[in-house]
Amino acid sequence: MLKMLVKNTTVKGMMALARNLDELKEQAKKNLCKGVRVLRFRRTKTWKVINRYLYGLMFAEDMKIAELAALVKVRPRTVAAWIYEGTIPKQETREKVCEILSSPETVLFNEEEIKARKNEFYKK
Repeated sequence: MLKMLVKNTTVKGMMALARNLDELKEQAKKNLCKGVRVLRFRRTKTWKVINRYLYGLMFAEDMKIAELAALVKVRPRTVAAWIYEGTIPKQETREKVCEILSSPETVLFNEEEIKARKNEFYKK
């Protein structure tokens, strides 16, 4: 295919193609060994993750809290409360979140497990 491309291009086209290849090589050199994935979540120091399933699915989808909040049309602080405080959203909001993350509601917002995790973390 490259031979066909070379035969059908002009000298100017060949020079532009060479420049593009050089630029791509330079970009590859800069990004080499730096990894592709950018971490979206910081390690929590004081907060405890109560809703592990929601947190895990967002991590797997590489979705920020603000991105999910925008899709569901709530504030980012509200989504953070679902994850870190274990609050449970309204029914229509739960349905939107489950649709976005392709997961059943009984898994994402399991009230018994969330209560158990709250009691485990906030024992006095």
